[in-house]
Amino acid sequence: PADGAPSTASPGCRSDGTAWVRAAGTIDPRSPAIFESRPVYSLVAAAFVPIAGLTAMTVSAFLAGLVFSLALGLLAYAVTRSMLAAAVALVAAYALPSGGWLAFLYADGWMMASLVATLACATAYLRSGARGWLVGVAICLTVLYLAKSANVAVLVAAVALLAAYTVASRSPDRTRVMILAMTATGLGIAQIVVFALVGAPGLWETLQDLFTHHFSSPDVADPVRQLIRVDVHLLPRLIVGLLTDPVALLLLSLVILGLVPLAIVRTRWAQLWALAGISTLLTILVHPVTSEIPRLIAESHVLVQPSLVEPLGQALLEAMACARSGGAPRIGGT
Repeated sequence: PADGAPSTASPGCRSDGTAWVRAAGTIDPRSPAIFESRPVYSLVAAAFVPIAGLTAMTVSAFLAGLVFSLALGLLAYAVTRSMLAAAVALVAAYALPSGGWLAFLYADGWMMASLVATLACATAYLRSGARGWLVGVAICLTVLYLAKSANVAVLVAAVALLAAYTVASRSPDRTRVMILAMTATGLGIAQIVVFALVGAPGLWETLQDLFTHHFSSPDVADPVRQLIRVDVHLLPRLIVGLLTDPVALLLLSLVILGLVPLAIVRTRWAQLWALAGISTLLTILVHPVTSEIPRLIAESHVLVQPSLVEPLGQALLEAMACARSGGAPRIGGT
């Protein structure tokens, strides 16, 4: 790990878990409070405890993967009106690196599921303008905040950036994008305020947890300044690592082939997905642990999905169909 960041090792932890049991009475209450503020995964699992018993956590992870893949499949079908494209998206949801994390009993499964569901509802709103989809955005964004709040912040930043671009370019659909941005931003701020009022941990406590190895060592004087120092040390190595990783380069190529043509012709949903994928890299800056980077950026791989169901030629046809009612019905249109 980078200097000042925690190690992934757990000295003294025995495989039978007795070390954790003995240590339970000495854990700083701030550490479990951080995880209690992300209750979606555990709440879903709790609902299945009477039925599944000790495997309820596995059931929760399975359901997260189901929501994740179905959201991608339905999005692919809505855009292309092709069952084949929907099937490709369903398979790719598990075949791509993002799907690999669905097999772990982490909160990341529900984070990715709610993130994709939010983007799917936002896509439907941008394409149709139906205000009912904004309700879906609000619900999914709330679930995302309760799954992993950091991802709400970066997603709101992506939507705000898209809105700023449409206003600066005087795009005819800027009102629709602005409404989406105001909905996401307003809900994000409301969630932060509510959590602060109920005393839920915020960024300061989360950074202290990071730099004190889950509060097992004294608090650092200024965790924000410590974060900046670690980021400065980590960023150059991260860039080099991504540019020399053949898998990362392949995924980037697929995203470019599928999304850039749509983005160039101002297909808003494609621009939103592209910005959402790029914004996930910001999560690394607030959790700069080298070994955790693959998990942190796993959700960025879902941006490959539209490029798989919309290869270059089909993407161009979709963009043209969006400008002509009734055109290319098997490809899309409005």
